[in-house]
Amino acid sequence: INNKFVSHAISDQDLSIPGNRRVGKGGLCILWDRDLDNFIAPLNLNSKYIIGIQVKLSNHEDLYVFQVYLPCKNHSSATFKSSLDDVDKWQSVRGR
Repeated sequence: INNKFVSHAISDQDLSIPGNRRVGKGGLCILWDRDLDNFIAPLNLNSKYIIGIQVKLSNHEDLYVFQVYLPCKNHSSATFKSSLDDVDKWQSVRGR
């Protein structure tokens, strides 16, 4: 977008499958100013619905920022529940 910014992003994996509908598909992105790059670490969450970053604060504490893209109603209820379970898993791991 602009070389003054850094991003952490994922796109919907269905976009790479030929013939799949592209309506309602997208992805996630967290964007921050390049000047803050020394304080921010992207998290490898291994999820297609959640991305996150760790922000190192000056008082030796960390702030975790997550963005969640829940599946639309065209997905099964099992897929929706699985993505909610992923959110719960990361909330539990971080102790928040």
